[in-house]
Amino acid sequence: MREGRLGEKSHFSMEVVGYNHTIAAMSYVLRNAVHHGVSPIPYAYHHSSANAIFRKEMGKPMHEDLLPRRSFYRFIGKSVECPERYKMHVSGVFLRESVLDIPQVEGLFGTPRAFNYFMTRKSSEEWAQEQARDNVDMPSFTLESIERNVGMHDIDKMLMFENGKANYRCVSDIELCTEADALSRLRYGKHSVYQLTIQQQRQLAEDLYRKYKISPDRIRRCLVMK
Repeated sequence: MREGRLGEKSHFSMEVVGYNHTIAAMSYVLRNAVHHGVSPIPYAYHHSSANAIFRKEMGKPMHEDLLPRRSFYRFIGKSVECPERYKMHVSGVFLRESVLDIPQVEGLFGTPRAFNYFMTRKSSEEWAQEQARDNVDMPSFTLESIERNVGMHDIDKMLMFENGKANYRCVSDIELCTEADALSRLRYGKHSVYQLTIQQQRQLAEDLYRKYKISPDRIRRCLVMK
């Protein structure tokens, strides 16, 4: 029930040239949840694509609750066509395996052990030195260069999260936003917080603050309050 832009008002992009540059860029993107304090490791974040890489070798179960192809229309409409390889979970979400080039990523990292190393590796000057071996006229991919336009956390805060110095027992942004949407439906009959009036947003914000004792900034962000 939402129309308009999805995400930020603008985006930024960086060209990827060279093997070590590619590995560094992939690693930082897959570890995004770690750098923003959402999870202690990439695999702990349910929405991370890291969980789809070397799935079998890492002993991670495959999705079992799949929706029959004839029932896809319930979520995407009858007129929408999608490739035969696409698989959908019963929740209406396409599996990552449907849209990711997993063989290419696994080929770049080589082995599950190497992949796991990069997923848990800490940021350091050594990464920049490795990228210099590509002999391309490109700056190194670093946490700062990839995150500089996001503005959610400063570099020191993200490095603190990377070092495991965060309280992961507290409610995450994903959990907070999910609960806010659920309360919007239950209390006000709205599909999401985007449809609430200013007064309804304020009431919801007060309740969430009393329940979780978290910062007003986090609550405003999840409730899309100015």
